[in-house]
Amino acid sequence: MADSGWRISAGAVACPGLPGYVYPAAATCLRKRKGFPNASFRVWGPKHGTRFPVLCPPFSVLRPPAGIRGFTLLELILVMVILSTVLAMAAPSLSGFFASRQINDAAAQILALTQLARSQAISEGIIYRLNFDTQRHTYWLTAQRTGAFEKLKTEVGQVFELPKDMVMELEGLQKKDGDTFLAFTPNGTVTAGMVRLIDRRGRAFEVTCPTATESFSIIESTKTYARYASR
Repeated sequence: MADSGWRISAGAVACPGLPGYVYPAAATCLRKRKGFPNASFRVWGPKHGTRFPVLCPPFSVLRPPAGIRGFTLLELILVMVILSTVLAMAAPSLSGFFASRQINDAAAQILALTQLARSQAISEGIIYRLNFDTQRHTYWLTAQRTGAFEKLKTEVGQVFELPKDMVMELEGLQKKDGDTFLAFTPNGTVTAGMVRLIDRRGRAFEVTCPTATESFSIIESTKTYARYASR
């Protein structure tokens, strides 16, 4: 029986009549009769011109519903411009937020190291040091073993580095043989000193201990260090 109707490429059409069957580019679907919701189709297979009679929905259901259209290039460009403008306006605020988090985290880390050094010095009966290098913006723990101070062979014994664009000032720390440090003794006393961290906006946090018998704490300075701002 001859087929009538219009011929449509089936390269990207999937019919439920043949589950999992991928139509090759050469395959063609023929709609037998226009206007029937469940019209019968015949599909030319890739081998030997074999025909597979299947039941498919009309091709109209495979098209986008009436009234629905895609975005034009002009609309997409307009959306990109709006997004770029919003991000550009929010960038300074986001930068300040992340800088604030960095100085908070660095101060908290130094405070945690002072607490660890003090407790370990008491429990092990040896002197611990928290060393600082203001030129390299680094700090690390050492412990006195066999007469010399050695780096700890644990994760907390690594050399920590301050975030970029952050500086460190030291007040009241001990100095010996070119090293600058806070000392923690087995009897619980510490070096009364202060470590001041300053970010690129001139905001400062101080990790400080006023006396040898007190613990360190973090204080946010009310002073703005303008000489360090936007370095």
